[in-house]
Amino acid sequence: PWRVALGGIGCVCLGLSLAEIWLLKADKPKVLTAAKNSSKHFPIFSKEGLPLVAICLFGFSFSDCFFIVFNFIPYVFSAPPYNFNHTLIGLLFLIQIFGSFSSFVAGRLHKRFGAYKISFCSLLLIACGALSTLHASVWMKVLGLIVINLGFFANRRVFGVLFII
Repeated sequence: PWRVALGGIGCVCLGLSLAEIWLLKADKPKVLTAAKNSSKHFPIFSKEGLPLVAICLFGFSFSDCFFIVFNFIPYVFSAPPYNFNHTLIGLLFLIQIFGSFSSFVAGRLHKRFGAYKISFCSLLLIACGALSTLHASVWMKVLGLIVINLGFFANRRVFGVLFII
């Protein structure tokens, strides 16, 4: 069943993410004192590794919501009371075109307001869009998908800028 497959893929991705964090090494290792010996093998658990964990959690939080909603919404629209056909459900993915617009706007606003304010606002957009997909109306669900898309691509643009800085 699709739920087992989706859960299996999620477990594999979680395992790969944990392996990536485990294997991630600092560019220039610092001299360890006796007090820092406990973090010798786990650099992310040290005080210097916490920003890395925060960035990873930040990335997971906004990308997972986007992918989960866009993978799950076809099942909602194909079941009663909607009973949409596959062609109409496939047209929903044209909503992702709105992402190019929000990426452009976020890049312009990043220069004026800074990356962190734009990222926070785009995370709020994602949260509002996810909440509006819970409404029973088709139009509210589609509007929620558009808002999630706007927030995701705006955050993706700013998140990429954060790595460059």
